[in-house]
Amino acid sequence: MSEIQSLILRARALGQAVDWWNEKMLGALVVTALAAIAVVVTTHMVLKRAKQLADVQEELLQAKDRQLASDLKDKDVKIADTNKLTAALEVEALTLRKQLLAQGPRGSLLTGENRRKLVDELKPFAKQKIDVRHSASVMMVNSRIVQSTPIGDDTVGLADALVAVLKDAGWDLPSNALPSKLAGQGIIVEIVHKASPDTKVAAKALVAALKKVPLTISELREVTDNLAKRVSEDVIQPEFGENTIVLDVLTHP
Repeated sequence: MSEIQSLILRARALGQAVDWWNEKMLGALVVTALAAIAVVVTTHMVLKRAKQLADVQEELLQAKDRQLASDLKDKDVKIADTNKLTAALEVEALTLRKQLLAQGPRGSLLTGENRRKLVDELKPFAKQKIDVRHSASVMMVNSRIVQSTPIGDDTVGLADALVAVLKDAGWDLPSNALPSKLAGQGIIVEIVHKASPDTKVAAKALVAALKKVPLTISELREVTDNLAKRVSEDVIQPEFGENTIVLDVLTHP
């Protein structure tokens, strides 16, 4: 075979090889183009779905906010209804206590929860001296009581109940209620003009606590030593002094 024929055959073979690789290149380009298109399409869809997801999540958050607002509104209504009911019950309870106060012995008010609350309110003033007295008609010989007759159906009962409450609260007072020379209605709390600031604070707290029971009680009064002193000269412990509070239980209003 001549050299020319050999080159022709070789050129022909190389041309076929070039054609084959051209076809492969074109195929690869087509695949690459399709892949690029696929990337564009999928990227677009990802962005689209991401926006849709964000929109749905925003709508869900708003829906939850609306539901929460609705629930809170319902709860507010229920709370308001409960508060109204509680207020109505408190008014009814106060009315019943007033009826009991008007109809029955006042000592019956110092039981159960009322008694516990009263003791708790008075405990901060433990060791405070006080005389609990009840309205009475007394007969004395040589400045000593020989006979004492209570005035009022429930004065002694209420006075004794108050003595027990004050004892439980830690106050310093005679074991039994003493006779009082005062006449009138309700309860009177007195201190002498020279009473210490601490005694005045304790007396005011006592008045406020008894009003919550509720008991009919006058505002705190400051009186002279002569008006505040005990009815007789009997020796009674603790001794009466300028820092002794006087609580007079008078007749039922």
